[in-house]
Amino acid sequence: MTTTTDVYAAIASRLETAISGLSVHSGAPSSLNQLPAAILVPQTFNPLVTMGGVAAYQYTVLLTVYVASADSEQAWQSAQNYLDPTGSNSVEAALEGDHTLGGTVFTCMIRQGEIAQRQTSGGSEYIVVEFLLEYWRN
Repeated sequence: MTTTTDVYAAIASRLETAISGLSVHSGAPSSLNQLPAAILVPQTFNPLVTMGGVAAYQYTVLLTVYVASADSEQAWQSAQNYLDPTGSNSVEAALEGDHTLGGTVFTCMIRQGEIAQRQTSGGSEYIVVEFLLEYWRN
């Protein structure tokens, strides 16, 4: 049976393979030494729903992408590139390239994405993009 750890590893692998230079972490790392970096944090869990006659579980997870240090025009442009539906930094394109994450889930999709302005982590201020991901698994 697939575990949440397996799914997070598959999301991380998919994003790191598709988006050059992105490092993905489950939970908050002690520091963000390399940018861009992304953090996966669980949000909701809905048990035992039926999807095409098969019992499945629905999960949502918050993906926060730390793009660059705040206060630069380039940082804001980079943030927008993660939101674009296509392109080399597109989170949507990365996930759509294999929405089953190598067969780990039935499907994984973006429910919402937004530039979340500035966030502070480890005493530094960053421009971040947040995505609410939804996935279904058995």
